Amino acid sequence: MRLKTAIDGMEGMYEPSYFFIKIETTQKLDINIDTHSQTFIHEYIHFIQDIFLPYCIRNNVNEVHRFVYITEKTKSENIQRPFNDWSPEFLCIERQHQQTWGYSKPVKKAAPITDYDVNHYTIAETGARVFKYTALLSNGCRYPIGAKDMLEYIAHKIESKHWPTDQPDLPYRTMDLVFDQLGLGTIPDMCKIALIEFCLHNDNPIHHLFRTIETIQNGSLGLKGVEQCYLHFDFLDYVLKRLLWGARGGFEETIHSKLKRRLETIQSHIQKKYPAEQFKDISGWFDDVISYVDKNLKGRMYFAELYEKEKNDFLIEIDNLLKALGVPLVFNSLNEHISLLPEKYNKDSFIQFYTSFKFNEFLTHSDQTCPMCEFCENSTPELMSPDCIDNVARKVSEDNQCPFGQFLDNHKINIVR
Repeated sequence: MRLKTAIDGMEGMYEPSYFFIKIETTQKLDINIDTHSQTFIHEYIHFIQDIFLPYCIRNNVNEVHRFVYITEKTKSENIQRPFNDWSPEFLCIERQHQQTWGYSKPVKKAAPITDYDVNHYTIAETGARVFKYTALLSNGCRYPIGAKDMLEYIAHKIESKHWPTDQPDLPYRTMDLVFDQLGLGTIPDMCKIALIEFCLHNDNPIHHLFRTIETIQNGSLGLKGVEQCYLHFDFLDYVLKRLLWGARGGFEETIHSKLKRRLETIQSHIQKKYPAEQFKDISGWFDDVISYVDKNLKGRMYFAELYEKEKNDFLIEIDNLLKALGVPLVFNSLNEHISLLPEKYNKDSFIQFYTSFKFNEFLTHSDQTCPMCEFCENSTPELMSPDCIDNVARKVSEDNQCPFGQFLDNHKINIVR
């Protein structure tokens, strides 16, 4: 999730499931970090999406589940890199993600959508159907659309209300093209955002958007004048909160029940990766995040409400989120970092998130260079030796206090060969 702002040309990135932001600047962040900057706020919105929207939380759960799977395997066998010995369950999860995430190269100027190529497959174990939508453009091009387009659309809509932007049409304005093709291009932006974030409570969000609009338009809800809900946020909010969808467990979901269930799931998974007795601050922060989302955001069309705020109130809301939740890590382009967490937490332990991300990359190749080299060169150069470049296995066997060695030691991971 990257963007470059129109004002300063600064690029930013939020890494889903690992809770860190990167700002492409060589300036010292502790001196120059501006939490009201366009770049920072766009990426911070992605962070809030990551901890609030059930589709994103599910991906977080899957990432933790993958990590625990690896750590369990290392207890009984040496793991060969690049690692690809995933169970059928994980291969199924990965396929679902590929179908629903959507991905294509950015398109600066996109032609209108004329139709969709829709395909699906059925998960044998559950009977659930997983859909993939490819937009067919009037110029003959094809563009896969999915959750990524929805998440970027929300962040970009909020950002562009307060700052000038110069982002490509795809993925940042994909959903405007979708609404145009559905004949809903003129409805208020607040209502568009509400529809999108409602559907991001579902595991197949693009498909759910089409089914939700179909349900509203076919009259099955029995509400007089229901078609007017597209034009009035309060009415749309009421309608969406009445909608139910079936879960494969044989029960019906609402946005309230789905988020509650996902929060309980991520909490139990995080406890496995970061046990409270060993990772007191990480565990405590996650508990506080889950409590905040449960008490303050659950059941709301929060991003639609955020979009509607005038700039001063919007910035106050961002400040309140930072005060309550913060963000664990912010990096600059030199891999120097700061933490913007509340004071009660020991910030040092949160580098585990970044190291976990680099460890995940480390599994995908067979290089013998430590994945944390660039970080250590700029943060802890005194801990480095030639083995960091040439023989990471020997390095961590002799020094479990370097960041990567400490991470492996904390999680009792035998170095993967």
